[in-house]
Amino acid sequence: MQKNIFYIVFLFFCISISACKKENAHIGFEENIKIRMSESIDGVKRTLHLKCFTEKLFECFNFGIETTHTITDNKITVNFIKVIKSSLCSTAGGPAQTTIQLSSLSNNTYDIEFNFGTSMVRGLFNITTNSFIATLPPQPKVQFENPYLKRVP
Repeated sequence: MQKNIFYIVFLFFCISISACKKENAHIGFEENIKIRMSESIDGVKRTLHLKCFTEKLFECFNFGIETTHTITDNKITVNFIKVIKSSLCSTAGGPAQTTIQLSSLSNNTYDIEFNFGTSMVRGLFNITTNSFIATLPPQPKVQFENPYLKRVP
C-alpha cells in the first residue's frame, strides 16, 4: 500500500513540475502591439524607451518579443519578428513584451516604420526639445498608449 502511495505522489510531482516548463519554441508573429514611451537620462545620455507588448495575453507572463531596429538620419525602422516562449513558465498570464532603447536621437521629424513580416505600418515620429510625438494612421496593428510624451527637463 505504501509503495502505491509513493508512486502516486512521485507521478503527481513529475506532472506538476513538467506543467511549469515550456518548450523553447517560437510562435509566428501575428499579434497587435501596444507601445508605451518613456525617457531616461544617464548623465548626459538620453534614451527613449519603447516598451512594446502584445494586446493578446499569453499563458506565461515571461514571453518575449524578438525585434530588430535601425535608425538613420530621417527614419526609424522596427521589425517585429516573433513571440518567444521561455523555457520556464512564469505561470501568471500576461502579454509578450520587449523594450526597444533608442539613444542619441536628435530633434527631427522621423519616418517611423513597424514591420510584421509581410505587413507594415508607417507613420511620423517628431522629436523636439520638449516632447516626443508619434503619429500613426488609424489601424489596429500598432497603437501608442501615450503618443505624446513630454521630455525630461
